[in-house]
Amino acid sequence: MHTASDNQSHVSPLSDVHLQHLHERGLTDATIAAASLWSADARQVADLLDFDAKSGGIVIPYFHPFTGEVVLSRVRPDHPPIINGKPAKYLSPKGVGNRVYFPPSAREWIGDPSVPIGITEGEFKTLWAYQVGLRYVGLIGVWGWKGKK
Repeated sequence: MHTASDNQSHVSPLSDVHLQHLHERGLTDATIAAASLWSADARQVADLLDFDAKSGGIVIPYFHPFTGEVVLSRVRPDHPPIINGKPAKYLSPKGVGNRVYFPPSAREWIGDPSVPIGITEGEFKTLWAYQVGLRYVGLIGVWGWKGKK
C-alpha cells in the first residue's frame, strides 16, 4: 500500500477530457488535486482492477482516513463495459468488497463523535460536499451495499 504522496509520484496527470468531466461535475482543481485523481490508460486500468475492462478512465484512490494509505482504487471507465446487461459506470477491483469513500479532510473529523457526518452516493458527490465544507462520506452507488439476495 502507499500514501497520497507516493500516489502522486508515479501516476499520470488527468487528461483534458477527464479534467473537463470533473469540472462539469462541479469539482475544482484544488479538490481534484487533494483527492489525487488521475487518468489511466487501458493497461493501467487492467492492472488496477485485475481484469481487462478494455478502457482507460479516471482513477479514484480510496485513502484510509487515519493512515493515508491507498486501500482501494476504483475507476470511472471512459467506455463502460456491459455487466449483467447494464453499463458499469464505475469499476472496482475483482473480488474486493465495498468500502466507504472518505474525502481528503476526513482525518480531521472522522474520529470525533461530536461531529455530524452525512452519507451520500459516490465519490464525486462526496468530493463536492468536501469542497463546500460539508462533512460527508460516500458509499459505492445505490446498490453497492445490497446483499446477493
